[in-house]
Amino acid sequence: MVLLRQQRLSLKKAVQAALIIIVVACAVIAPWTIRNYMLLHRFVPVALGTAQALGGAYNDTTLHPNAMGDMPWMPKGSPMARSMWINLHGEGLWLDAQTNKLRLPPSQVTNAGITAYMEYWVPIHLRDMPRLLVLRLINTFTPYTSENGLPMIQFPTRISSIVVWDLVWYTTPLILLLAARGLIVTWRRWRQDLLPVYLIIVLTIGTNLATYGSSRFRAPIEPLFVILATGFFWWLCTDEPGTRRYRRRQKQQS
Repeated sequence: MVLLRQQRLSLKKAVQAALIIIVVACAVIAPWTIRNYMLLHRFVPVALGTAQALGGAYNDTTLHPNAMGDMPWMPKGSPMARSMWINLHGEGLWLDAQTNKLRLPPSQVTNAGITAYMEYWVPIHLRDMPRLLVLRLINTFTPYTSENGLPMIQFPTRISSIVVWDLVWYTTPLILLLAARGLIVTWRRWRQDLLPVYLIIVLTIGTNLATYGSSRFRAPIEPLFVILATGFFWWLCTDEPGTRRYRRRQKQQS
């Protein structure tokens, strides 16, 4: 988009490049799509996890700070329990003896069952949506949110795990702060050139707000934050128009 706007790339070559990217992407996922068709006997490009993702993002668990959107559950004695019995067509709820919490019965942990739960839960929690979005926004920019199976969690005493853990907690806030400042200074000078970067960041954050709000889902845009942080150093250290030194020199000359 940037090269096309600056007329460094013709429309024909831009379309060709886009088609090549699409073909390569399809070739990468094609083996998995073929595998899905052989097992399920229908066209499934990648996965069928939409219901689980949305069901895990909209339930009582997610209303607690730093919640990660576990499988749907309701506290024992919840006023929703009676309605949920009806909503699940007489299947009832399953009481987890260890946590003493009501969950979907094993027979209902399916796409249809979880979708039914979500469709029931969202309309009666509209007042909680602003709070839920704030929690997800906080989680999105929290250096680390709980994830299962990471090596630094499985082997916390290893030197590599300790180093990675410290890097996560100390470098992430620094990069985010520099990126925020870089966003301001690059917007003034390079907003048209960096428009794709801004759009990808906004789209990713929006996806986080609509689903889980996890540091893992922030990973795709972290390189873009580094680019914006570099923009801050461009503003701080160079003499080009729009930078700090350039403005100082202009004031001195005037």
